[in-house]
Amino acid sequence: MSKLVLEILSEIQDCDDVKNDTLLLERGILDSLSIIYLINELEERLNMTIPLEDVVEDNFKSIESIVEFVLTRINDGLAES
Repeated sequence: MSKLVLEILSEIQDCDDVKNDTLLLERGILDSLSIIYLINELEERLNMTIPLEDVVEDNFKSIESIVEFVLTRINDGLAES
C-alpha cells in the first residue's frame, strides 16, 4: 500500500527523498489540490469512497498515516458487508 501511495504522490511531484514518515503537508509535498488528486486516485484504484469528513490533516500527514487511514476504511467496509 505504501508503494501505491508513493506512486500517486510521484505523479504529483518529485518524491525521491520522501520516506514513509515524511511530513507531507509541512514539507509542501501535499496541498489542497494535490490532496484532492490523491483522494481521487485512491478511490479509483482501490474502488473505495473517502467521505469528506475524513479529509483531515491527521489522515494525510505522511505516507504512514495515509496507509493506516486507507486500510482502516477498507477494513471498516469489509466489516459492514
